[in-house]
Amino acid sequence: MNKKTLLVLAICLLSLAVPAMAEEFPPPVFVTAKSDFRDNLFIFFKNTSDSPLVIKDIFVDDKDIGALATKNDKLPWNEAKVGIVRWYDIVPMTVKAQDYGLVRIRFGAKGEIGRSIKVKLLTEDGKEFVNGSFDVEKELPVDFSYYSFDASLRNLTLYLDAPQGTEIKKLFLGGRELPFTDKEIAMGESKKHLLSMALPENALEGEYKILFVCTNKGFNASLIKVIRPFFSLGMFRLNKDDVGKLAAGPPPEEWLRDCKEHFINTLAYVWEKDGIPDLALKYGMKMSFCCSFEGSAKKGKEFANHPATWDWSICDEPEGWSCPPMRLMKAVKALRENAPMANYSQVYCTRLAFFEYNFDDLPFADYYPVATSPLEGCGRMLETLKYAAKPNPIGFIPQAFRGGISKKSGNSNLARWARFPTPEEERLMVYDAVANGAKAIHYFAYNIEPNEPVFGVGETDEKEAKKLWAEIQKINAELEILSPYLWAADTCQLAKSDEKNLEIRTLVDKDAILIFLVNRDYSYTKEGFSAHPKKDSKIKIALPAWFTPWNIFGFDWQGLKKLTFSNKSGELEISVPEINSTQIILIPASEDVYLNILGRCFDTINPIGKLAQPPSGDKTDVWSNVSPIVIDGNYAAPQYYYSANYKESDDLNAKVYLGWDDKNFYITAKVKDNVFRQNKEPDNIWAEDALQVAFDSGNNSYGALGYNGDDLEYGFALTPNGPVCYCWQNPDKNKMGLRKDISTVVKRSGTDTIYEAAIPISELNLKPDKLFGFNFLVVDTDTGSYWNGPKFLQLAPGIIGGKNPSAFKKFILVGGEK
Repeated sequence: MNKKTLLVLAICLLSLAVPAMAEEFPPPVFVTAKSDFRDNLFIFFKNTSDSPLVIKDIFVDDKDIGALATKNDKLPWNEAKVGIVRWYDIVPMTVKAQDYGLVRIRFGAKGEIGRSIKVKLLTEDGKEFVNGSFDVEKELPVDFSYYSFDASLRNLTLYLDAPQGTEIKKLFLGGRELPFTDKEIAMGESKKHLLSMALPENALEGEYKILFVCTNKGFNASLIKVIRPFFSLGMFRLNKDDVGKLAAGPPPEEWLRDCKEHFINTLAYVWEKDGIPDLALKYGMKMSFCCSFEGSAKKGKEFANHPATWDWSICDEPEGWSCPPMRLMKAVKALRENAPMANYSQVYCTRLAFFEYNFDDLPFADYYPVATSPLEGCGRMLETLKYAAKPNPIGFIPQAFRGGISKKSGNSNLARWARFPTPEEERLMVYDAVANGAKAIHYFAYNIEPNEPVFGVGETDEKEAKKLWAEIQKINAELEILSPYLWAADTCQLAKSDEKNLEIRTLVDKDAILIFLVNRDYSYTKEGFSAHPKKDSKIKIALPAWFTPWNIFGFDWQGLKKLTFSNKSGELEISVPEINSTQIILIPASEDVYLNILGRCFDTINPIGKLAQPPSGDKTDVWSNVSPIVIDGNYAAPQYYYSANYKESDDLNAKVYLGWDDKNFYITAKVKDNVFRQNKEPDNIWAEDALQVAFDSGNNSYGALGYNGDDLEYGFALTPNGPVCYCWQNPDKNKMGLRKDISTVVKRSGTDTIYEAAIPISELNLKPDKLFGFNFLVVDTDTGSYWNGPKFLQLAPGIIGGKNPSAFKKFILVGGEK
């Protein structure tokens, strides 16, 4: 054999070793399979015609899949049986021309799918669309971990898990190749790919698409749904009457206001009647509807286009009812046809069920451990759910109730749920889930459930419930602030510590890294819980090569605090002063991300600390540890004060300090104003240089213009007759007008005007841990003409230009007795 023959032979052998990924585009039919306690078959197919395509009948190895799926409704959900089909699905229902669709089939047992199968697909008019034998790919080169769209639905982020040595060559969405950027994250013997791509046009919300990834080792494909980013914070059991009855009515509005104050943004498992959709819309909430199986089509048509519609819960714990999957699939198909923009979900309490009913857009797990099950089960359950559902988002339902004894039946579940979770236990449950990938948190429950019975956290005067409800408010505020980054990020284990009983989870986004520290050193019994705080912990994190930290912060609902760290060759060592039950570490990639988080903090909840002594006379040093709210004429928002680019204006600038004690609410404002003018009578001080402050004490204004009966507005100014305080709005009409009883100091110092005021806390009706709206306005009229050229610095809309207390920023008093 000569050298030329050997060379040709070598080239031929080499070509045989190159996998099918060498094709320039995905194949028209691509078949994959995965196994858990059953086999799952995925048949990806391309509609190569110029017309839309609907698949009606499916044959695999000459077996009619539709017929096999209708004969096993009475089989227990977790029982394996060879030769049957538990469920099948075709998505999308109508496949566009030159686009891809998916047939997915769940068989009755494991080991039923071989290396090659025969597939025949028939269209709705009986024509053969696919008919042939295909290899089944079981060892796939990459695994789809998570995906997300941005708010515009124009940009897609995709996370892939792959062995070292895998290169991402091409990516196709709907049969069209898309350019992408690839950021690799090393994880031992494997790595995660963070792919970012801009779509040629906005995706259609609710649409199902097929993603193909081509690597140097082969293809893989996945179904995804276009879901608009929304981190749902939901509450179950908001119905007034007996829950579980179709006659259950809408919640009282005070319940919705209470939930809104605790940053609940979703009514979970609501009935679609009695005006609930419009109530939800009034309070800026979304709805997760109860589904009624065969009635889904009618409900979908009725509520699909309501702006508050977000999700349909197909079934609560279908494994508990041994619900036939194909019955649930009927509901799914009805919703796809009649409410295509909404998501559909189910709630599971058994890990094996995650796999059995795996056709949800956003599945939830519930796990109620307090006080007889391990707390760490929350994270373990979510870890399993993420594995079963990937790349879809997942959710968690934490316990927010205790058990009780039914007045109707005498049934009791006190042996299992004898008490409410403590605030620290709630934190452990929620953040254990979020750290393991949860993209939604729905609490159970607000109201009393008379059938089980459980006593929800909202409708009770029990001291322990009130503490828990107050802590849920703070947890939800944190989740709301971080929600864009929580939604976009994927789990990626990069951090570690030598500390015992300290679990560490990491979420990675291209713009930020979030580290969750879960302290497992605690005493947890049926009677109670106490954390054993850790001091001076050291956390190490190996950063991806492309990620440069702007700074490092500890984060909670009160804001950001810088942490000490060192950076040695890309590995950070972070010093954490104290970890009680949980701690969040935020690493932004830029100052813009940092400022965005600060802005979100400011727009969500602002704590006002209790002062040790009043800030009067020579005691103004009490403000030394209080961060002011800064608004400047050069900038549009207060967070710019915290930017390296900030430069104070010479013309108009305001630094406002807020504090309180048991007697008064204190305001000190330092206003830089190069030209001072105030010549008005007390009732008209608003027309020249002045400070105005307003309170929505009940935090109960939702979109309506004008003040409510519990709102207040005051003005402070330095007039020719000295400092004055004037009240324009007060629930007590006798306290409106000139207020000589309110301590007021206004003085000029150079180009600064200093305002100091102490308003009785009882008059404002403010209480610790109770949200209220607050706003202030600085008026600067250099020319003396209010309407022609004055300058205004307003914390939020709602004082000038029309009274609108619903636009005020939200504040809360901290440091006092609840």
